[in-house]
Formats: sequence, structure tokens, C-alpha cells
Amino acid sequence: MPKKDLTPFKEYLIKRLNKGISNGKKLFSEIQDQGFEGSYMTLYRYLKSDLRIFWKKQYKKSFQFNSIKSSVNLSKYKRAMTVTTSQGEQAQIDWGHFGKVTLNGRIEKLYCFVFVLGYSRALYIEFTTTQKLPVFEACHINAFRKLGIPKSIVYDNTKTVVLSNQKMPDGERRIHLNLSFLDFANYYGFEIIASHPYWPRDKGKVEAGVKYVRNNFMQGIRFPKNIQSLKELNLEAQKWID
Repeated sequence: MPKKDLTPFKEYLIKRLNKGISNGKKLFSEIQDQGFEGSYMTLYRYLKSDLRIFWKKQYKKSFQFNSIKSSVNLSKYKRAMTVTTSQGEQAQIDWGHFGKVTLNGRIEKLYCFVFVLGYSRALYIEFTTTQKLPVFEACHINAFRKLGIPKSIVYDNTKTVVLSNQKMPDGERRIHLNLSFLDFANYYGFEIIASHPYWPRDKGKVEAGVKYVRNNFMQGIRFPKNIQSLKELNLEAQKWID
């Protein structure tokens, strides 16, 4: 049987599509693990033709939020610019929110710590049920062990890092950092860079990283049925990253 023939994978693909997996790249990776040797475009054409009814339904459902028109006047905002950094120069960090999960009989909020290196886009992620400072710092340490310590890290205005970020009449910004976290940064030798309030493009690489985790690793995962513990989820996440 030809390895590029998708017929043997049809039942599996329909099953995954019915579970809400609309991301073709994720499906491609899964059937590659099962022995498919064809190209992504072969799968893409198969989804658009033979499985179009199943795929189109899930694809539209995943992206229906795009149909909502924004009332924001973008003309008054500055244009986005691509920021290029050298090796080891900068990382960006943010939290992703992933609803709720039942752990040990308790309903907990689920967060994902996302760390992205600016030059290589190398990614580290860790799921937690809190964003408190000790956990936030522990996630940093785990990321440093995996990917190293950059010269600077870009953050949004989370209170664990930035207590206040004010624009003064002269246009300058007055930033007050959380002194406990500043001690942590000084100990590990990296500079804290606070992004402009309400301007996510300052840390667009990690914003894209959060979206990538949401639309690839997390797509199709149901709680609490598939994951029994936070440790299990993080082990699966590490396998995916590797």
C-alpha cells in the first residue's frame, strides 16, 4: 500500500476532525507519526476535497471570531515594525489562558507560561494553575535550564513584574518594577523590558507563541477526560516541544 495514499488514514482524520481538530499542520504531524510519507500539500488537498464537509465545518468554527468587525480606528496607531535581535540578546514572556481544569477534585484555572527566544524562536512552555510570583520565577528557572538566559526579557504589564507604567506629559514613560522580581532579574543577570500598555506588538513573538500553543498543541484536548494531572500535561507539552 503506497505510503502517500491517505485512504488508510481517512477514518482517523474524520475522527479527529469531529473532535474539533481543524489545524492541518497538527493533523499532518499526527499521521506522519503513523507512517504517512506524503507531503503536507497532499493532506491539504485531501482535506479540501475528500473531507471538505468535515474540515470546512471545523475550520469555520475555529475562526468564526474573525467575522466580528472592530470599531477601533487603527489610523491613529503607529505602524508595526519587525524587530530583529541577535543570538542570546532577547526573550519574550507571556501567559496564555486556557479555561479551567479539574485537578484532585478541584476546579482550577489553567495558565500556560510561554517563553520565546527572539533570534531562534525556540520555545519553552509550562502549564500552571496560578500566576503567583514564586511559580512565575520557577517557570523562568526551568526555561533558563532548557534554553539559557538572554540579556533581556520583554514583558507585558503583569503585576508580578510591572507595578505601574505611566506615560508622562513630556512623552517619557515612568515605570515602577516589582522589587522582588527585580532582585530575581539582577540575580540571573537579565534586563527587564516593559512593553507599552495596550500595545501587544511590543512582544509579538510571544503573542504568536501563545497562539501557536493554542492552535496546535492544545487544539482538541478536552479536560478533565484526557489529562489526569498537571504533571502529565507538562510531560506531553515537553514531548511536543522536543
